[in-house]
Amino acid sequence: MKSKLGKVAVVFLLIFLGAMVFIVKNDKLRIKDLFIRNKIPSLFLLNDNVPEIEVINSSGFRETITFTHMGKKALIFILNRSCVPCEKNIAIGERLYDQINAHADVLGIVVGEIYQASALQEALKLRFPLYVPENIQDFLRLFGKSKSSLTILVREDGKIEWIKIGDLNADDYLNLKNLILR
Repeated sequence: MKSKLGKVAVVFLLIFLGAMVFIVKNDKLRIKDLFIRNKIPSLFLLNDNVPEIEVINSSGFRETITFTHMGKKALIFILNRSCVPCEKNIAIGERLYDQINAHADVLGIVVGEIYQASALQEALKLRFPLYVPENIQDFLRLFGKSKSSLTILVREDGKIEWIKIGDLNADDYLNLKNLILR
């Protein structure tokens, strides 16, 4: 009887230890995932759907931007109000505009006030619209907080085809152009 009870205890102990290892390992993965998600300004990945965005246009009117079933791609620049790389990236968007306008909508979203978006649009002589989020806190919950810029290429079906945080370079310019024109 003692030997049978000992075997049951050993089996129970092994199952318990296995369960503990499983729980600890999964907790570490969950903690690591939360850490990564908090370090990456955008909470979106390739092939994620871009949600509707409530914005205010340069005339002060509210609009809802929807990316699903648009019929063409969208190139979105999300900009911090005081960010030097953001101005560089938006200038790249302006250079791309003539070449891609027939194939993709180009727009910028400035995380700030409408006067800042209007001033930036005027200073850079942009031919595409700049908006500000209607509710900045909701927008930051969706797109994450960043001191840099975020550039997103959205496919016709509203899913992310290309995404980059920070400075765009010459390779990014060519890559975006090729992805949009193909």
